[in-house]
Order: sequence, then structure tokens, then C-alpha cells
Amino acid sequence: PIGIQTFSKIREGNFLYVDKTEYVYRMTHSASSYMFLSRPRRFGKSLLTSTLHSYFSGREELFRGLAMEKLEKEWIQYPVLHFDMSMAKHVDKDKLMNLLDFMLTEHERTLGIDAAGTDPNLRLTNLIKRAYEQTGRKVVVLIDEYDAPLLDVVHERENLGVLRDVMRNFYSPLKACDPYLRYVFLTGITKFSQLSIFSELNNIKNISMDEPYAAICGITGNEILTQMKKDVDVLTLTATPIPRTLHMSLIGIRDMSVLEEPPQDRMPIQTYVCEYDEEMIRAAISRELAREGQVYYVYNRVETIAEVAHRIQEL
Repeated sequence: PIGIQTFSKIREGNFLYVDKTEYVYRMTHSASSYMFLSRPRRFGKSLLTSTLHSYFSGREELFRGLAMEKLEKEWIQYPVLHFDMSMAKHVDKDKLMNLLDFMLTEHERTLGIDAAGTDPNLRLTNLIKRAYEQTGRKVVVLIDEYDAPLLDVVHERENLGVLRDVMRNFYSPLKACDPYLRYVFLTGITKFSQLSIFSELNNIKNISMDEPYAAICGITGNEILTQMKKDVDVLTLTATPIPRTLHMSLIGIRDMSVLEEPPQDRMPIQTYVCEYDEEMIRAAISRELAREGQVYYVYNRVETIAEVAHRIQEL
């Protein structure tokens, strides 16, 4: 549903969900534990981040009936630090610092951790280390729309520099705290190298253009047919069932109806197999044009098709 970006709300509300959990499993069990995904706004980044949050929180009940149910066997609950930076649009330095303080305070309260001063950098470092010590499990950090505070000032050199320094300082513990981190996932609109925020963090894998993750957000045509077939009617008209259409019919994605009788007043098609004869071609074309019909001349050599078209026009 449009406007719902929380995985648990979709699943608990019994809304339609196009299953992307196989991608989530693949992401979280790959060689890289630092990943970045860039997609335009309203493209499903926040829902994907929310899905990761539910997965790492061990909420097995939300994944029943999905691909993840068969893939995941352990369901370990990790401490999750989820930062939604989309709240930091149209802000100056003071407002940005207040927002970071608010989000950090929420996590500190949830984990029962005392704040380590006022510097967001030190507080995030303390959060990660204390969460690891309290739970005995490595920490998951999810940052949705990491670049939101900077997009509105990207053409304002002075303001961009000020806000970029704040965010660079806030994100810097992600490198220093590597021994305590299980997984780090960031989303954004711009490629992270464009804003020079993560210059020190050189181990982020950018999956934005990776073919295995091409369909991680949005809905593909195949997913409409396979996962939404109860709600989608597909009509295809074909004179010859091509293998793909026949295959889709056999596996139950599409139903196939066969017209065994021609429409009323339909004349039979006459087919002739003969050697190339320009006189016969000229007669057939002239006869069709005389009755105000149309002629299709099929030729199977692209290299010489222009020459053949000219020859036919000269007949």
C-alpha cells in the first residue's frame, strides 16, 4: 500500500507484500557486511530498511510464508540502531544537531545506556560498544536516506560544508567500531562518494547497480504475474503460442483459451510454396492493393533488406 513503509505494519495488517526477503537473506549473508543502496525517492528504500530491522530483531513471525522462512534457520536477535535521516530535511546545523540528539537519546533510553557527553560521534560510539557488551551480540546499524540533510543545500557551498562536517563526524564511528558491528546498511539518493561523507570508510559495497540486486526495490513484471496473479488480469492475443506463453500457461501463471473456429466471414488463408518469381509477386501485390488491402513482405536478411525493399517498390 502507498504510504506504508514499515514491514511489520504491512505483515500484521495482512496487506499485500511482494516478497523481497530472499534478497535480504542474500545481502546479510554475503562477504561484505557494509552495504549501500541508491534509489530515487518513493522507490521502497525505507521499506527495505524496515524489513532488515525486523529480520535482525529476530521477528520470525513476520516472515511466515515468505522466502526467508525457508532460508533462515537460526533467527538470532541483534541490537539494532536504526536512524531515519529523512526527518532531517530543510535543516540548519542547530536543527540537525537537535535531531541527532533526539534519535540517539531514543536508542540510549531503549538500551538503558547513559549518554556519553553531547558529541554525536562519542554517543554513537558509546551506544555501539555498550550495546555489544550488554547483549553479547554484534550491533546492526541501519541508516535510511543518509544524504537527506545535505540534498537541500547541495548547491550552497557554505551550508553544505557545515552540514557535511556534522554528518561526517556522526558517521565516523562506523569504521572505528568495526569489531562490534554485525551489519551496516545505508540508503540514499546520491552515490555516497559524491558527498564525501564516508571518505574514511572504504569497505562499503555499493549494490545500487549490481545485477543480482536489480529488483530489490519496486515490483517487476514477473512478480506481478507470480505474486499478484490473484489481483491481476492479463490478456494476451497471439496467433502462435510462443514457448514463453506456453510455459506460463503450463505453470499456472496464465490461462490459455484456444479459438478453434474462425470468425464469421473470415476467408481461408491460401499458402503457396514456390521459387522466387517477380511476376507472381507483382500479381499478388497488385491484386491486394486493388481491393484496398495491405501487403506484408517478409525478408530474413537484414544486410540486404533495403535493396530488396527497393526492388519490390519497383515492381
